[in-house]
Amino acid sequence: MKPQTPFVACVLFAIATVGTMVTGKNCNYKSSCSCVFDDGSGMVDLSALKPTPGTPMFKDQPSQRDYYLFSYNPCVPFNEGTCTNVAVCQYDPRYNVYYEIGSQSNAAFSMTGDDVVVTYISDDGVRKTVVTLQCNTDPAASPSITVAGETSTAVYEMTVNAHQACAVPSTGSSGSASLSGGSVMLIIFFSLLLTYMLAGVAFNVVRKQSGMDLIPNRNFWIDVPSLIKDGWSLTMLVVCRRQYGYVSAK
Repeated sequence: MKPQTPFVACVLFAIATVGTMVTGKNCNYKSSCSCVFDDGSGMVDLSALKPTPGTPMFKDQPSQRDYYLFSYNPCVPFNEGTCTNVAVCQYDPRYNVYYEIGSQSNAAFSMTGDDVVVTYISDDGVRKTVVTLQCNTDPAASPSITVAGETSTAVYEMTVNAHQACAVPSTGSSGSASLSGGSVMLIIFFSLLLTYMLAGVAFNVVRKQSGMDLIPNRNFWIDVPSLIKDGWSLTMLVVCRRQYGYVSAK
């Protein structure tokens, strides 16, 4: 008997892929310290994380992996040692050497699960710092940082836990929350679907239909579950072949 592990794995991968398609969202760049969710649910704005003037918000934080120290300041560039106008600076206390590992001008936003991630590229393009923003729902909690350090060559990771990392309403000039393009499309789709169903039922009433026959195109709707099943089977087959090279036995 063939091992079932690849098949189970591809099923789980297909479920995760479909789940991402349905529920996934992005946080689009607004400024070097803020982004707006594309589903209209709000934005993340780090501008409230205000450091003492002239110093980074998080200064000389130890790494979990090595002896380097790291300084990070969201929103406002800072200077430290030979690091000039940077977002993130790495310090080697053994040789008193500083390295720029991320610039405010090169900030980019993405999502990892429910967390917003800010990626900073150094001005020379050699180093990259990935900062995961974790929402702390306690408004009285002080912001904290955990530095993982260099997780792969020239890639540095850290996590900031702060109330300022939580989503807040995104308002336009009218003061009301904006709708994303996806939300507008869903509203249009369901509005048209409702109009179609009501018009179809009204038309069938005129034709003296009753009961289940009032449903417009009833046979099509009866076939929908099997059509969904066939579509799912085809999707899973394509995903399995691409991801694992698995072909089910006939």
